[in-house]
Amino acid sequence: EFVTLGNENALKTDSFTDVDLGVRYTTSVGDQLLTLRASVQNVFEEGYFDVNSFSFLIPAYPRTFRASVGIEF
Repeated sequence: EFVTLGNENALKTDSFTDVDLGVRYTTSVGDQLLTLRASVQNVFEEGYFDVNSFSFLIPAYPRTFRASVGIEF
């Protein structure tokens, strides 16, 4: 992956594979719909540099766990 730092400068970073996993489970509780979600980002905690939307080179986020519960009423 190449990152442009200006007209004349470029930086080459190593390639990487990022693995994210997520699950969702939906059920009814009475008359309401309940949704449970869980995810893991960067499962193997791969160290790499990425480019954000402003073309800044940033280090990868560490392994991140997220969970949420939603209910419709």
